Amino acid sequence: MNYKEKIEKVEAMIKEATELLNKIKAAKEADKDILAEYKDMFGKHDHDLYYVTETGKITCAMNDNDFSEYINHNHRENMNYFNNFFDKTYAEKSLELASFNNKLLAFKWCHDRDYEPDWNNNKESKHFIYYDSCNHSYGHAVYSTISNNTVYFSTEEIAQKCCDWLNSEMKKEDDKDE
Repeated sequence: MNYKEKIEKVEAMIKEATELLNKIKAAKEADKDILAEYKDMFGKHDHDLYYVTETGKITCAMNDNDFSEYINHNHRENMNYFNNFFDKTYAEKSLELASFNNKLLAFKWCHDRDYEPDWNNNKESKHFIYYDSCNHSYGHAVYSTISNNTVYFSTEEIAQKCCDWLNSEMKKEDDKDE
């Protein structure tokens, strides 16, 4: 084998090794924690930290002392439940969503607690509630395939009753805000 052939062989090996290295780097990047930025923020003290308390209030740890005390006492628990926010509007949205889900589950318990969708039966109607932002009201629809984290009702009548109740609750809240 002459020098030119040896050089070509080494260059081919380098190219192959580079391709393999790039594949390893891509795989490592794909495995990277998608919430790394969220978790990395906790080591910094240059921002406010909002969280929802167990009584449903939004609290802010604003300075180093508050922040350090919060981290020491509540950080792990709130991290497990993703209850830390670096923007108050996110904390408010979290509280709003939790409140809606709590109302929905309370209604289900009172009116349809024994119903569990049969996901093996695609002919069974599975009614769920949604918010129609154009009409600013709750409505219901039917779904026949699996959707996680959704509350389902056994009949259209129960789903409509839930929508009516949620819409009246929303109106009460709107009237209270005026």
